[in-house]
Amino acid sequence: MDPGQNFTQLWAWEDEDAGTIRVRTFADRVGVPEDEACGSGAMRMAAALGRALTLHHGRGSVIHARPGPPGHADVGGTVVEDAPRTL
Repeated sequence: MDPGQNFTQLWAWEDEDAGTIRVRTFADRVGVPEDEACGSGAMRMAAALGRALTLHHGRGSVIHARPGPPGHADVGGTVVEDAPRTL
């Protein structure tokens, strides 16, 4: 990963027709080596791809995201509890 980047999100289709993605999100520069369930990243992916998505994150979190009208998005899902962090 480029050390000049603040955040990096890597992804690949699990099932493109179904809109299912496997994704990992890293934000080490702000003290989060890996974001187990990155809602903001999920919203950006849905907006960039222009479709509803199901994103499988980290060790078991699942986020559902879909673009809405300009300036809006829907996001929700389930997460795996992680250790507390202090930023």
